[in-house]
Amino acid sequence: MKIGRIGLALLLGVTGVLAALPREAAKLRTDFEAQLKATEQQGQTCLAALNDEYVEHLRHIEAKLQKSGNLRLLAVVHEEIIRFSKARSAPSGTLGAVPVELHDMQVLFIQRFQLQQYTNELQVIGLIEQYLQGLALLREVLAPKDKAAMQALDEERDRLLGLPRISQALQATAIRPAGLGNSAGTNASAPVANANKSTSTLLTLYRRPDEDLAVIHGYNLSVNLLEDPSRLKTQKNSSSSGRTVNITGQINYVPRITISCRNKSLRSGSRLVVEYFSRVINRVVNQTAVPRRREGLETILLPAIDRGRTLTVEAKGVMMNKSETIHHPVSGVTTRSNQGTEFYGLIVTLQDDGGQTILQRFSLPGLTAEIAGITASDRS
Repeated sequence: MKIGRIGLALLLGVTGVLAALPREAAKLRTDFEAQLKATEQQGQTCLAALNDEYVEHLRHIEAKLQKSGNLRLLAVVHEEIIRFSKARSAPSGTLGAVPVELHDMQVLFIQRFQLQQYTNELQVIGLIEQYLQGLALLREVLAPKDKAAMQALDEERDRLLGLPRISQALQATAIRPAGLGNSAGTNASAPVANANKSTSTLLTLYRRPDEDLAVIHGYNLSVNLLEDPSRLKTQKNSSSSGRTVNITGQINYVPRITISCRNKSLRSGSRLVVEYFSRVINRVVNQTAVPRRREGLETILLPAIDRGRTLTVEAKGVMMNKSETIHHPVSGVTTRSNQGTEFYGLIVTLQDDGGQTILQRFSLPGLTAEIAGITASDRS
């Protein structure tokens, strides 16, 4: 976990092909480079702040140990301060026989550092994806009128995909750090393996087919869905016929929404409208045929967001009831029965300060009908 400045040149590679790009693509690339530089700098600033906080905690513990006269532990903490000041890298593991306070602080620091690195890499990947999407959209507009421009766009795509920095970012985000779950890019919530453990899933979002190209280049939304099953209660019963496990209660689904103002800004008073959809749990029939319903609607007022900046907000979310019975017979096959509702998907709408829709994103293609059927009065 070596901390160092990520060179922008490693990601952008040679810029000699810029002149061959169409004018629209050249502007896309200029904006992409500026946003990427700002993102890299912001990520490094966050990592540096964590480093400073770690040293501050170490010195606080060092002072307490000096006052208590514990020379052996004082030497351990002092050596860690010297090591970190030189290496600027988090310990690969905790320091063995150290004070509980130091052990817990190290564990927390390592987790926070890994999470910040992961977040930094995800933001880089997001910017690259946005740039590649913009190139693809331009290719559709130009095809088949300008063969030379199409070739230049394809070469730019191939150049990006061949850069080692992209492989590095993809490898760094292949496994999520502790606290973010272990799956990415899925729409369905993962089964709850531990009734008290929350998981977070980065949702795949879809856009309306008629969305304007200027909007796509101007803004973007991403959603991490937190699934909190801490309100589920487990009861176990045993009898001569076998063992039964009953899991009942509520699951809370909370979206964390990140708004990226790529080439445009948002005025104060703009808002997000989040619509939650559920369906009844019915394992007897094909679940894709079970009708969905709108479970709730939530409006979030936003502060001003400048061009090139991002903002993450956490919604209140929605609760859904669940009841599951698992029977393990002494002999025979284990059976399961489920009742209640489960999360189906959501629609997120970004509106300006006048209530006009800027863009919409939805988590499943099946929600296209709901988008088409929603009127302005439904969103007031």
